[in-house]
Amino acid sequence: MHKSELDGLNKKKLIRNNHAVAELIGSFLLVAIAVSVFASIFVFVMSDSGPSPETYVKIVGKLESGDVVFENRRGESLGLNTQVILLLGGRIFDMNINDNLLISTEDKENGFWDIGERLVYSEMNITDLQVEATIVDKATNSVVMWGILQEGGIIEIPGAIWHFNEKSGSRAFDSLNNNTGYLKPDTTFGPKWETQITASGASSLKFDGINDYVSVEGNSVSLDITDHISIEAWIKFAEDNKLNNFKYGPAFGYEPDIIHVSGNVYAVVYRDQAEIGVLKSVKIASDGTITEDIHNNSLSISDKCYWPKIVHVSDDIYMVAFIQSDINPKFANLRTVRMLDNGTTGPVLGSHTFGAKEVYDHCLMKISDNITALVYRDNQDRGIIKTITVSENGTEIVLNKANSSLEFENWNCYEPNIVPLSGDIYAIAYRGNDSLGYLKTIEIADNGTVSDKVIDSFVFDSINRSYNPRIVHISGNIYGIVYRAETKNGIITTVEISEEGIITDKIIDSLLYETDYSELPKIVHMHNDIYLIAYQSDQTDGYIVEISIAANGSISDSVLSKYKFNTGKNYHGLEPDLIRVTDNIYGVAFRSGSEMGTPHEGHLNTYKLHNYNQSNGEIKEGNGIISKNDAYGIYANTTHVAVKIRDYKITRELSLSQSSWNHLVLTYDGSYIRLYCNGTEVISEHYTQGLTRNTNEIKIGNNFFGYIDEVTIFARIFDLTDIQNRYNNPGMQ
Repeated sequence: MHKSELDGLNKKKLIRNNHAVAELIGSFLLVAIAVSVFASIFVFVMSDSGPSPETYVKIVGKLESGDVVFENRRGESLGLNTQVILLLGGRIFDMNINDNLLISTEDKENGFWDIGERLVYSEMNITDLQVEATIVDKATNSVVMWGILQEGGIIEIPGAIWHFNEKSGSRAFDSLNNNTGYLKPDTTFGPKWETQITASGASSLKFDGINDYVSVEGNSVSLDITDHISIEAWIKFAEDNKLNNFKYGPAFGYEPDIIHVSGNVYAVVYRDQAEIGVLKSVKIASDGTITEDIHNNSLSISDKCYWPKIVHVSDDIYMVAFIQSDINPKFANLRTVRMLDNGTTGPVLGSHTFGAKEVYDHCLMKISDNITALVYRDNQDRGIIKTITVSENGTEIVLNKANSSLEFENWNCYEPNIVPLSGDIYAIAYRGNDSLGYLKTIEIADNGTVSDKVIDSFVFDSINRSYNPRIVHISGNIYGIVYRAETKNGIITTVEISEEGIITDKIIDSLLYETDYSELPKIVHMHNDIYLIAYQSDQTDGYIVEISIAANGSISDSVLSKYKFNTGKNYHGLEPDLIRVTDNIYGVAFRSGSEMGTPHEGHLNTYKLHNYNQSNGEIKEGNGIISKNDAYGIYANTTHVAVKIRDYKITRELSLSQSSWNHLVLTYDGSYIRLYCNGTEVISEHYTQGLTRNTNEIKIGNNFFGYIDEVTIFARIFDLTDIQNRYNNPGMQ
């Protein structure tokens, strides 16, 4: 039996009305024409008005341990009234799928014979009998299979084809042999079936890039390939890398500030519709899932609460600092609250207001247990830092008096941001005189005592005006500063600051990461050399860029990736704040636009990074399109591709499409490893160690974030003509 013959039959399905089909089947069975199970049938139309549309389905029939077995391998689901006619030793048995227990109770629950499901007829001893079968789809009056059945399976060549056309369920079926793939961990957590975004056919699979994949047993005879091999897959990267969305402020969610509490618990403080400051805790799991299954997860801080900032004080005590009004005079307010490690929020414990000088552009920094620093601009645009002591129970808030305050800038100090350096040394970045970027270092003891003078001062950008600078530690004495220039562009600059607070007199490196508009930038370190910058654009869209900064302060020549974290009507990305969840998962809190019924919602989204280490150009094993440990693999992200035979891995820099499907083919003939992308050869290396034989499971989509479709493994080599034909015809067998 040959697959090519079956394809011929399926491409020439017989469409008849009920009467014509009955006559046709009767003629076939009475004459008992001896043809192979996959022979092509050519019959003239017997009616002027045949039914439509034609059924597209691929059925394999065989004899198995004395039973007659049919498997729906590809195409459409068939109704339970589908007719099955068997000719067993000259006797005709005419039945429907739902009769004679042909289909299992579980499989027929949805009313269809679906891809991957089997029909089994075991009501008669068929030993030494010739078995002929005809199957008719009653919905379209199509003969979808006819022929003589033989013992055993049908294999054209060793290998497998997973079309991913099932649309639902926990299994992905091999239409060439019987190498069923199982969705791991399950249908709830993924992979997820996708019917709208496909390379070919009815559906594809979307992978979350965290812990889901398709598992195929590696001990199949048909996959025990030892000589030549070709592996093919179509891939498409996820649209925006979003994993989950949570509305922390269903009506209003202004000026969010997000903080990690403990384990998978996080908290957001923000201003709501009534100008009340709200503290809300949520859980963000390691896979990016956001839930609020926390007892007492929301607390009102105060009314007239603008630009709230939160910091951990000690144990379960937290402090929120905010501005009392959006009009002058602006007074600073401090509130202490209790929040347990499980996210349960308690009452407001302490309160303090100070306003001898008005407060603007404030930020908070924990100095030590119970000691916090408040950095701000006063009503004369001077830069001030004050330390605050909080009692152990959180009820008393005291602004330290003696040696607890420093005017570190007496002229212009806008949007200050503070970061610890080493020991008692801290650095403050701000927009200073003429709106240039300034950096100063100061000393603050653990008891809250502030040194009476600045250690060092440096203009980190003497050309561009530097709005909303934010500083982050890179490695050792290297720090990065991100800010918006006068031209609205986004810039990241690295500098060196010694442990004693001495700033070098030159910039290490700089990158223009946004050439359009970058307002209110925030930067976080993710893993290795990868850093993220979130910002608000001029069209009120929100973006996150991924860049690489080496330990010596060298910045990648360009942005690695750029994501828009808001989509849809009035779904703005305003006032973003950014936080790291795991090495490759981050959260961004932001305020959306205004539309009827949902004005200025506060959103918390989680996203998945591309699993890529820029420092050495290596793609981690997790980015597997299809792989088998110690045997072979294809790996890819938007910037690099890699292939592996045995333990020999080859990586190439290659920009794949982020908006359309990409076609990848790996071939190995015992002498050369080759990879083709979208019909073009991109890797060719000599390697003669051969393929490894093992029983390790095959994984499809392991830690890949996006869509995969039409995966094949063949025990032959595709040449360039084959590959280009397959590239132009997704799903080609």
